[in-house]
Amino acid sequence: MINKQPNILFIMLDQWRFDWFGIHDEKIYTPNINRLAHNGTFFKEVISNSPTCVPSRASISSGLYPFRLGILNNDHHFPLEQPTFYQQLRKNGYQVGGFGKFDFQKPSLDFKNGQMPLNYHLGYTHPFEVEGKMSSAKNRTGQLMQSENEALIGPYQAWLKKQGLLQTHLDDYRKRNRQNTWYTEASPFDEQKTLDGFILSKAKKFLNEVEPSQPWFCDVTFVNPHDPWDPPEKWATFYQNTYFSDSIKKETKAKPQWVQQRQGTYSDMTAEDIQQVKRYYSAMVSQIDQYIGDLINLLDEKRILEETIIILTSDHGEMLGDHGLLQKQIMYEGSVRTPLIITDPRIEQIDQVEELVELVDLFPTILDFAGIQYKGALDGTSVKPLLTTLKEHKADQLSVWENTEMLRTKEFKYIHHFNDTDEFYHLATDSFELNNLSNHPLKQDFKKRLKKKKGSYPKY
Repeated sequence: MINKQPNILFIMLDQWRFDWFGIHDEKIYTPNINRLAHNGTFFKEVISNSPTCVPSRASISSGLYPFRLGILNNDHHFPLEQPTFYQQLRKNGYQVGGFGKFDFQKPSLDFKNGQMPLNYHLGYTHPFEVEGKMSSAKNRTGQLMQSENEALIGPYQAWLKKQGLLQTHLDDYRKRNRQNTWYTEASPFDEQKTLDGFILSKAKKFLNEVEPSQPWFCDVTFVNPHDPWDPPEKWATFYQNTYFSDSIKKETKAKPQWVQQRQGTYSDMTAEDIQQVKRYYSAMVSQIDQYIGDLINLLDEKRILEETIIILTSDHGEMLGDHGLLQKQIMYEGSVRTPLIITDPRIEQIDQVEELVELVDLFPTILDFAGIQYKGALDGTSVKPLLTTLKEHKADQLSVWENTEMLRTKEFKYIHHFNDTDEFYHLATDSFELNNLSNHPLKQDFKKRLKKKKGSYPKY
């Protein structure tokens, strides 16, 4: 029996950049992601509303820009009075499962099983939050654990300890912590024992046990391909003979001081170091692609694939050596742009959409798919109409992080840094963002436009 309201499988990767899968580069083995893109709609111009985990995820969950929530970095917490789309789904009869890294309130994990009262409050009916990748070897004070006998902060640590593997995990992460940021080494665990393997098992359990007479929303938030660069051995060797395209060159002329300072922290990183990071990053993407295939196959076996909408995205990107940088928290394309693929098997879809889209659009999009009207304030706009109709979506995109703000159009990008050099790029002719047009006549127009769009910061 097909539910009147569709099932929705929402899959989010962590730190997965917009161009790192097989549709963009056939060297990257992602048959299941490619399958979703071929069967659905692939959005080509998507940005994160903050190129770091907590603000981006808060924006997705609330439908508001991060600064409206007072969330500008990973130390800020999601306001408990703020409505979420999870709550709206639950109010309208959805079973709402969540499995993985949520990042609403980093230090608030339930120390036994990940089913936090916080997550029930935020709208889940079946929450199972795990430690993030960087937190999975830390104690309650945020320091790396020395011994498995210390108090545990989350369910993955507890599971590893039960398996007799926690000390191996702690030793591995302490070793990595002594290395540089671009250190690469395979995980000591096989796929099933990695954190993402653990997340997958919990999501599959929910899908196998979910009540078929009610619609469901399943939120699967994997932790890869976030650093550290530690794919399981099977995937670590998969790309050992692969050479990826060179990264965008490092350019310091007319760049802000803080960008130059970050570049300086990677001054010893060689071209071969970057290649090895790309191999391991690709390996982690391929590992998650396999898990995406597992989820699709499970839905197919249960004969509910044809009534399930699948949304695939990431919270932000990864620099991968571009401009001499790794990781995120910067407004260049590799860090701020993300993939977005949506499949709705009930309709004929447009293959690719080149309209400007933001992750803040996912809140109204998900409720639109579920047929739920929401009367609260939103910065996002549903992209559901774009699946079937060529139409303009929005004129610009906004992203913020701490003391940095960005306004992007298809042609230009303006980046404002408090107490530092602003940046202005003509993306149409300088997609690599190498030539800072700080004196361009349109820069002041973009500055005013950003100020008007952003308004004033809330008091918090």
